[in-house]
This record gives sequence, structure tokens and C-alpha cells, in this order.
Amino acid sequence: MFLRTILTLIILFLVAPMHLSADIPLGQLDRIRTLANEGDPEAQYQMGLSHLLATSGVKKDLELAIRWFLIAAMEDHPGAEYQLGYIYFTGYGTQRNVEKSFKYYKSAAEKDYPQAQNNIGVFYKDGIGTKKNTALAFINFKRAADKGYAKAQYNLAVLYYKGIYVDKDYSRAAYWFRLAAELGNPKAQTALANMYLHGDGVEANLHKSVYWLREARKKQEFQATIQLRELGL
Repeated sequence: MFLRTILTLIILFLVAPMHLSADIPLGQLDRIRTLANEGDPEAQYQMGLSHLLATSGVKKDLELAIRWFLIAAMEDHPGAEYQLGYIYFTGYGTQRNVEKSFKYYKSAAEKDYPQAQNNIGVFYKDGIGTKKNTALAFINFKRAADKGYAKAQYNLAVLYYKGIYVDKDYSRAAYWFRLAAELGNPKAQTALANMYLHGDGVEANLHKSVYWLREARKKQEFQATIQLRELGL
């Protein structure tokens, strides 16, 4: 019952922007900037990240970061599209625009970018910037989950647990919660702990329940902390 209460909360929402390779190696910035000016989309993306994060000796400049991401996105760079999806959704450095956010996340998702697939799944599930479409939400969560992306695995598990689009299936929910939990997702760890506590889709096992609650507590997961206190642990 406790898990059902937890899962009535919003599905784990949007991941933070990916900051991969943001710190350009010393002495390479001029070369990256030259390549970016010559039209290399990966270099343009790296310049965008540098201005977004103020790394590599570059000043933080959100307007310039967005400009580089837009240029790279014109060349179908999925990382740049993903960043723009996040930027337009949050209004970070620009006016918030969920329709533009949907557009860029969708484009990156179609290029098999798992973080974007997860986020576009949320958009379809909740009708953000588009009409609700639980079938497309499921498809995108599943694609990202199959690539080993923990947040998508958690979101997919919630669909199985609550019976959204698919038939309610606690065993499948437990399977995906477990994969995400093993990758360190604290919400999945808490959900899996509760499945072990109540025997939903798995054999009840207090030892395993406490183990996963403690793992989630290490990451300051609030619900796990509360439950451990209730158990006197």
C-alpha cells in the first residue's frame, strides 16, 4: 500500500542536461573553436557546453551557449538537440517554450538518444507540449530502458505497476525497478524495497527490503529515510 502512495506522485521527471565532455583539454580550445567556426557540429556542441558551464577557461554565456547549440542542432547533433530541449523546458537562459522543448527532445529521441527518449516519454505521458499518447510514452521509455538508462527503466516500471497503457504486471514492474535499482536509481531502490516488503511481484523479503531502503537512503532519498525510521532502523 505504501508503494502505491509513493507511485501516485509524478513519474520521475526530467533528467538534468547532459554535460558530457564539457571540459575541453588544455590547449585544445582554440582548435575546437576553429572547427566550430568551420562548421563541425561536435565542436559547436562542445563550445555550447563550455559557455553553458564556464569550463575550459570560457566565460559563462547562456546566450552564446544557446547559439552554438542551435547551430549544431541544424546539423542534427542529438546532444545539442537534447540540451535545447532542456533549456526551452526550464527557460534557462531564454524564454520557456514547451513546444520547442518537445520538438528538440523528439528529434534527439528519434536519433536513439536515451535521455531524450526518456524525457519525450514523459511529455507524451503527461501531455506536455503535445497531446497525451501513452502508447508513445511506453515505446520511448522502453527504448531508453533497453539501452540501460536507469530513469527510463524506473518510468517503465511505474507504467507496469500502475497499469498505464499495459496491463498491470507487478512482476514486470519489479524486473525494471530492479534493473534501475542496481544502476543506483534511488527512487527505483525505494520502490523495489516496498515490493519486497509487501510481496508485490516478488516473494516478500524483509532483509532485501531493508537493504534497498538503505541503499536509497545513502542518496538522501526522502521516502527511504522515512520508512527506515518507521522500521526503527
